[in-house]
Amino acid sequence: MPEDLTHAVTAASPAAAATPAPAPLSQTPDAGPGPVSAPGASAVGGAAAPSRPAAGSDSAASEAGHGPAAASPPAGAVTAESYQAFTLPDGMTVDDGLLGRFRSVAAGLGLTQAQAQQLVDLRAEQARQEAAAHAGQSRQWAEEARRDPEFGGAGFQTALAVADRGLASFATPELRALLDQTGLGNHPEMIRLAYRIGRTLSEPGPVQPGATPPEAMSTADFYAREVFGR
Repeated sequence: MPEDLTHAVTAASPAAAATPAPAPLSQTPDAGPGPVSAPGASAVGGAAAPSRPAAGSDSAASEAGHGPAAASPPAGAVTAESYQAFTLPDGMTVDDGLLGRFRSVAAGLGLTQAQAQQLVDLRAEQARQEAAAHAGQSRQWAEEARRDPEFGGAGFQTALAVADRGLASFATPELRALLDQTGLGNHPEMIRLAYRIGRTLSEPGPVQPGATPPEAMSTADFYAREVFGR
């Protein structure tokens, strides 16, 4: 089991978008051409189906692919593709999908390259602190294990060999990888469990004539006596 595990972790104002004014609830005779209210629309009900714009209106022109509503975004507008590559600390990687989402959010807020980089720096510092705290916790568990009254002290390395034998017999490779990745392999209680399992295992040796095989221990007795110490 590892005695230490360090886990490397990987505002300008928003761009204003022109929003069309809501359709009036009623039309006066001299109001001129305007949107035709959809059947069933109400002031407090759910959204009605889009109305068919009146002929000659700007909305109708936009459906035909021209007119003010179909104009391209203003030059210089911030988009997700506007940002250059962000600077990350050495050794830190970021999921491409998550980075793409960040670019979209930053563009929606109208952030400049420098402002978006400040947020990246803040998250990188948070990740560094989280990794340092995780590594510190793992080291603390290892120190507590070395002082444990049951398997610590002068015979600690021998106890670790016994614990390793217990894990090798019952733990899957996936479990052992998990213990290493999370640092739980240094936790005193995890070592205690593996150590007690290892103590129940004996190295095979020659069978003496007339020797009586030991009585088999049930699973319930094993946990009661060896794991929970009852």
